[in-house]
Amino acid sequence: MNRETSDSSVGQQLLELARVVGQVPGVKVTGKTGRQGSFEVSVNDKLVYSKLKTGSFPKPDEVVELVKKNMGQGGKAGKTT
Repeated sequence: MNRETSDSSVGQQLLELARVVGQVPGVKVTGKTGRQGSFEVSVNDKLVYSKLKTGSFPKPDEVVELVKKNMGQGGKAGKTT
């Protein structure tokens, strides 16, 4: 797989994750570029998933559950990156 294919695939996965997670009430999804090979999900600045630790890209339903589990009081996640 070449670099362009890899970047395109990751971009598509990221967009799908943002779409699915963005459907959770009270969640605002943002993104930022990290180091190569990384993909991390934080809720209110708390790291809840790291591709560097697991070695794999998360599934959308897995991220939704992590976001819901780590939502702050009152059922609001605030910021999810």
